[in-house]
Order: sequence, then C-alpha cells, then structure tokens
Amino acid sequence: MNQTITNAIRDRHLLRITYKGESREVEPHIYGRQTSGKDALSAWQRSGGSGIGFRLFHLADLSSCTDLALSFPGPRDGYNRDDKQFAVVFAQL
Repeated sequence: MNQTITNAIRDRHLLRITYKGESREVEPHIYGRQTSGKDALSAWQRSGGSGIGFRLFHLADLSSCTDLALSFPGPRDGYNRDDKQFAVVFAQL
C-alpha cells in the first residue's frame, strides 16, 4: 500500500505523479485494488498527460508520487464513491 496516496486522500492534498514517463498533477479520489488484482488510483487530472478530467492510474506504471501539501476542496462532479471496478478500497474521499 502506498502511504503517500492514502495520506493525500485523507488530507485532500494534490499529488504530483510521473505516470508512464509523463508528469501530472492530480486530485486523488479513490485508491484501491481493482477486480483484476491491480492496484490503482482514480484521480481528477489537473494538468499533464492527456488533459483535464477523471483518469485511472495503475500503480505499477507510476515511477514517482509526491504529496504537494496543497489542498483541493473535495470531490469533483462525476465522482463515483461506489466505483465497482474496485474490489478493495484502501482510501477514498
């Protein structure tokens, strides 16, 4: 389990991640294990990568993850707290 991600969700802090070689700034919403067995992060991407919006990031493809200690207000519109693709939830808003 990634403690940086769980703490950022708890504290509503932005994360800077490097995912598949690209730097991104995200608002983490759900961190858990998918039904496929892969650990993943569902987050609102603010910048970098493929633009703005909800994205799913597999932790195996993360090469760095930093808590920016900058707050975001809370869940974005469209957030699905009961996302069925997660079999186990480690942390969520």
